[in-house]
Amino acid sequence: MNRFEEALDYYDQSILKHPENANYYNNKATILYCMNRYEEALEYFDLAIQKNPEISYQYFNKANTLEQMRRYEEALKFYDQSIEKSPEKSDYFNSKGIFNLYNFGALTLKKLNRLEEALRYYDYAIQKNPENSDYYFNKALTLHKMNRFQEALDYHDQSIQKCAENSDYYFSKGTLNFSLTLKNMNRFEEALQLYDQAIQKNPEKSDYYDSKASTLYCMNRFEEALEYFDQAICKNPNDSDYYYGKALTLNKMNQLENALRYYDQAINKNPDVSDYYFNKAKVLDKMKRFQEALQLYDLAIKRDPEKSGYYDGKASTLNLINRFEEALEYYDLAISKDPEESINYSNKALTLKTIYRFEEALDLFEKAIQKQPENSVYYNEKAITLNLMSRFEEALEYYDLAISKNPEESVNYSNKALTLINIFLFEEALESFEQAIQRNPESSLYYVQKGKIQSLQLISLDIRQNEQIQRCFDIL
Repeated sequence: MNRFEEALDYYDQSILKHPENANYYNNKATILYCMNRYEEALEYFDLAIQKNPEISYQYFNKANTLEQMRRYEEALKFYDQSIEKSPEKSDYFNSKGIFNLYNFGALTLKKLNRLEEALRYYDYAIQKNPENSDYYFNKALTLHKMNRFQEALDYHDQSIQKCAENSDYYFSKGTLNFSLTLKNMNRFEEALQLYDQAIQKNPEKSDYYDSKASTLYCMNRFEEALEYFDQAICKNPNDSDYYYGKALTLNKMNQLENALRYYDQAINKNPDVSDYYFNKAKVLDKMKRFQEALQLYDLAIKRDPEKSGYYDGKASTLNLINRFEEALEYYDLAISKDPEESINYSNKALTLKTIYRFEEALDLFEKAIQKQPENSVYYNEKAITLNLMSRFEEALEYYDLAISKNPEESVNYSNKALTLINIFLFEEALESFEQAIQRNPESSLYYVQKGKIQSLQLISLDIRQNEQIQRCFDIL
């Protein structure tokens, strides 16, 4: 008989001797909870409450059990009852806050209101016990979820002040700095320093190395990123995401065979993650191993058929091997899965343009523009299509729109120049190429094209001069 079974036997005997003592029922329920026998635990928590309805922690324990069973609404009610019985207990407020945070994804209604409620309960907890660092930490995590980053940073700082030895506090603040950087607040270096502090406090936590590696990856410091992914793998060789992160990094470094090996290791560790197959397929595309890539896209779709990007990826591969009709079918599937994703319309339009179905392509580019009107690429591609249809004036309008959306993109100017050549506006074409060169002076193509225009100008001038001479002879 193991220790849990012995404890259950002991509490059964105690209940026989003292059937009115609520603590024995509560303690037996707690043992059942630890054994993951949640239904039985609930029965004994109910008996404990029945014997003594004034003990607050019995409601609290029942709430925790219901939370584990994903019976969230019921759990909230029992957290409320535990607070009503013992409003001075800060832990109850904190637990209710944690409940709302961690089940953000599970509560489908009024998500933001739940988080606001969580914040209020963390405030109550802090008010009751201002020295407990976890309360500040949990409030910071909630604020982070709500994208209230600066406030979250303030609470992370307070949690660190209360307990400077807790490595998780530095780690979470580092993660927050990473999020802020992704919001264009340039805090990568600070994030790295915080990860270093977390590692120093607790060098055995693999997540710290993984997060530092991911930050280095985003800074394009790939060699260093690989070192930290290796350390994460060394600390926890069973976490598939570490192999996946290393594979992504190797892909960025164009070490494609090595990348494939690490994707395979990630898949071996966790064959149910669809992104592993998807990103491996993209590497195979780069290696022109298209048939293998198609098989991997199918595996990704099989594991998560709702992700539009997987259909789009397969369509792009089909496009590369000139299986255009099949590609169009998969673009349609991508659109059906996520009709708000602009790239799906644009990619389908590019395929239609390739097979000379220009009118349909124009409609799709217009839909892409409607979905994401700030993306200059869509205006540029629509202009190219109009140019192919000899609708030059309209093409120029869309090139101008592309330029207005992204005035630093050189290709918008060079493409506009090519259309201007078609209508013999050589001076304006030269100006557009000059703009392209200013923005991308490393592109040799722009200089070649500019030279060709100058040659065309000379030829045109010669033709005009010859025509004038011929007219003079005719008069004579």
